[in-house]
Amino acid sequence: MVPHWDPIISASYACGRHSPPHPHDLGSSFYLELGPYGSWDPDILREHMTQLKEAAISTLVLFWYPPGIADDNRDPSDDLVPAILDTAHQYNIQAIVGASAL
Repeated sequence: MVPHWDPIISASYACGRHSPPHPHDLGSSFYLELGPYGSWDPDILREHMTQLKEAAISTLVLFWYPPGIADDNRDPSDDLVPAILDTAHQYNIQAIVGASAL
């Protein structure tokens, strides 16, 4: 969970890792306009590219874990990065990919 920037407000909320029993139980004070989603969903990738185009953004920069290395949630990005690049190409959005430092 991301703590509130005001320590007084932050003290009134739970802190630590949020492990919900249901995937739609978000550990957040804010809620996504698209609702809960997975980045691997092709419809979500297309929606994000549409939003980028509508905002006149022509270049996407990704910093991701290197192949074979997972994030803290143990989700590897090996399949996600090519899907993002392919979808960006369909929308004529340039993409730059860099590996995150570990």
